Amino acid sequence: MSRSSPPICLRGSFLVEADLGRSNLAHTSFAGAYIRNANFTNADLSGVDLTEADWFNALGLTQAQLTRVRHDTVMECLRRWRPLTTAGNPVVLSTCQFSAEAHMTV
Repeated sequence: MSRSSPPICLRGSFLVEADLGRSNLAHTSFAGAYIRNANFTNADLSGVDLTEADWFNALGLTQAQLTRVRHDTVMECLRRWRPLTTAGNPVVLSTCQFSAEAHMTV
């Protein structure tokens, strides 16, 4: 029987253009992290903690991935999130730091 690795803690980190694509981020804490232009393509976000995360331009993030994060750690605006599209391609432009009355900006 194999043991799983302990969760990663990126609490309070400042991640700029981090390539987290295809990463196993299950149960990772991004609490209080500042995330800018990070790539989440095909990353496992099961049980991820986004408490007070301040992020935008989550490249490659899908609605399916977002449904697997800890719902108690994201604001209402992200629980209701649907991807924006440009020419049929999903685009994520905005974030958790906004209030539940979030405004998407380009």
